Amino acid sequence: MRGRKSNFVACIHCRQMKLACDAPSKFPAGCSRCTKAGKFCAVDPTFKRTKRRQRLQQIEQELREAKEAMHTLKEQPNDSASNGSHTPAVQLSESSDGVPLSQVNALLDDLVVPTSRSIGSVQLSSALIKELLTEYYQYYHPICPILPPASSFIAQSDECPLLFWTVMLTALRDKPDLIHLFSPLVDEVTNMAYDSIRPTNANFLSMQALLLLGYWNLPFEKLPMDASLSFVNMATQICVRMGLHRPAFSAEFDRVSAVHDAVNVPSRIAWIFCFVSNVSINGQLGIPPTVRLDRGLLDALTAKPTWLPDTLYCQLHIAHHILKIITTLGSYDSSTTGLIPKADYVVPIIESELRVAETHLSPYWTRVDYISFCTCKLILYIIAISAADNNSDDIDPTGSEKRSQWIVQGYMCSIGMIQAASTIQEPLIKLPTRIYKTLAAAVSFLILLKCSKYYYLADDSALTIAIRQGWELTRKFELVQSDFITRTNYLLERLSIYSETLTPEEKTGELLTGKARMGFNVARSTTMLVHQVVLKRNQENEMVVDNGTKPANDYTMEMADLDFFLDFDWNESLLSLPGPTSST
Repeated sequence: MRGRKSNFVACIHCRQMKLACDAPSKFPAGCSRCTKAGKFCAVDPTFKRTKRRQRLQQIEQELREAKEAMHTLKEQPNDSASNGSHTPAVQLSESSDGVPLSQVNALLDDLVVPTSRSIGSVQLSSALIKELLTEYYQYYHPICPILPPASSFIAQSDECPLLFWTVMLTALRDKPDLIHLFSPLVDEVTNMAYDSIRPTNANFLSMQALLLLGYWNLPFEKLPMDASLSFVNMATQICVRMGLHRPAFSAEFDRVSAVHDAVNVPSRIAWIFCFVSNVSINGQLGIPPTVRLDRGLLDALTAKPTWLPDTLYCQLHIAHHILKIITTLGSYDSSTTGLIPKADYVVPIIESELRVAETHLSPYWTRVDYISFCTCKLILYIIAISAADNNSDDIDPTGSEKRSQWIVQGYMCSIGMIQAASTIQEPLIKLPTRIYKTLAAAVSFLILLKCSKYYYLADDSALTIAIRQGWELTRKFELVQSDFITRTNYLLERLSIYSETLTPEEKTGELLTGKARMGFNVARSTTMLVHQVVLKRNQENEMVVDNGTKPANDYTMEMADLDFFLDFDWNESLLSLPGPTSST
């Protein structure tokens, strides 16, 4: 039967229990038994079933080790020294400057919210405002520490309703009992955000709000409707108009709001985060960033300032490397695609720099920062692979070997991102939207590899496990129905199923078909694969076999309009497919 592998191996849990496993029919989801038990469904051909008595002994040993670990933590509550691990065990709920969460709660307990606030049809009581502020400063502020302390936020936000309501909206992301407030507040915040470009509204606080909206995106259906690119460009314009890129001479740009302080910490932090966001958001779309390094950024890169939070220090370095990769490998002036002709001469140099950066940053970063670092490396290899494919006519055996090495490195980066995300304890919906996009890109890369002629470079069972794990992680980012995230997850599910139906003889295509979108070539190539699959399925459905039946439609992906593919974006073509509610 086409699509079913004769050497199918049950998952380790079903093998342990000697039960039937329906993992193939449920892929990319786990088998029914693992899903019901809340376990991760993994397939390991080398797994050997353990006897019940031996298993009980293992459980007892694990329990003893867990108790010893808990006892050690209680004895050393303030021991936060890094061991240099690539995925350090840093909780997202930790304060960015090392202040225990109990102290943050104490500050919030003393906070007085004078009155309730309302906008449009949304009304928040003073108690609810305090609850949402607690939520924000516990879970969101440590990831993006650009706002003032919670004790002074209310007073400052009085001057900028956009900033106040942006914080409230962000804190509502993981509040299912308050979901009725989320959608109407999205509309109000969107209108205020776009209105902030007016010169009378463009100030420091509104710029902070725009940066937050670029970090935690407003829900959208298709990528052209994603406002994060507009918001970060607006924020960049406000920063430059205020002279934040020239802190010692800000009065020459804006005499009224200039702060006569050589080290204006809030402004310096805001400009650093603006640089990071600009590089990140533009880079995700395969567009050259609109910012460049300046003296202030170089000073912060050279020696970590005491006032700069660790996570922003890591993000600044990562953004610096991404900018260097984009400008060096993906923005070559003499190339029609922008790709550098001989990437194999440049990639080893950047790889060496990234190894040094990894050693330098690992004591500082959180898992979220580590995922961003893996994304930086993945962008490097995506552009390098695209450059090699672009010059495939002139490629020699050495170049072909280099391309295979880059594919393997891209595969390892994708696995690393998925594994790091799987260890995060906090709800993934609290993470920045860019983390979802990078995880979706990692899963897409693995699917493309599984369907390409380079499939032999990775173990098939490891690919299957990683795709399943990555897809299950992306589902945890779903916030509203039928938006970009939910429908992209549906697409990844359909493509995952399709990848399992291919025989080795059918895997003849290149890994990446996109050329001119730098790291975004993965999304472009995924879309072209969708195009190919849909056309193939439509052709098969038009052919009636001898017995009068049509081929089994195991990976149905209908499209309302094939022309959607002609004007591509990450979501345009992906979301021309029916969403989960209309799938068969």
